[in-house]
Amino acid sequence: MGSIAASTLLFVLTGCAPQAARIPRPASQQQITSMMREWPRYEAGLINYNSPAALEGVSFVKFVSDSQWVAVMTACTAEYGVTDIVYHRDHTSTAGATTTTGQWARDFANGACIIKFPPVAVKKRLKTPQQLDYIYTYYKNELVPCMASEGFAVKRMPARDRFRQTSRSGLTLWSPYSALETSRAPVNSLVTSDGLAQVPVAERASDPRLVALLAKCPALPPGV
Repeated sequence: MGSIAASTLLFVLTGCAPQAARIPRPASQQQITSMMREWPRYEAGLINYNSPAALEGVSFVKFVSDSQWVAVMTACTAEYGVTDIVYHRDHTSTAGATTTTGQWARDFANGACIIKFPPVAVKKRLKTPQQLDYIYTYYKNELVPCMASEGFAVKRMPARDRFRQTSRSGLTLWSPYSALETSRAPVNSLVTSDGLAQVPVAERASDPRLVALLAKCPALPPGV
């Protein structure tokens, strides 16, 4: 009788335990090229000027490394007649000490050049349909329960189809971290709009709860 019970227990533990999700393959070069067709519309929607439609004819050319980005952006905007934008290696920019062009011209040149030559970090954000499904399953089965066990409730997740549709190949990836609900002081103010909790180190350090939560409940599953 004892051996039967042990066998039954072994079956329950091994036969019924859910298998870990298989990590999807990385995107192929062909898939990356296809996904980057979404990039011009996405970036144009972020630019703060009156006519984002003016960028419709601008296309992605290539990804640029951090070490090359400043030089590439400076040369690219100069081709549009704009020479008074100062670019920095952290992918930010400021107006030069002597401003010779109008705000619209600077915004257009900057937007066009980012569309053509995005930093390589953008490539890392791209997700295939298989990767999006893998991420969603992780959110539902692991991340949301983990956050709830730590006292951070995510009361509503988008449906899987809606998640896929709004992710724009990973450029606007929804995350439970962007939908935190808690009776404590809010920590979602420290989470970026893409929901990946990629906030500056100084801001993370100011809220140890977020540091602890991210350590115990990673924002993304392994392999993506």
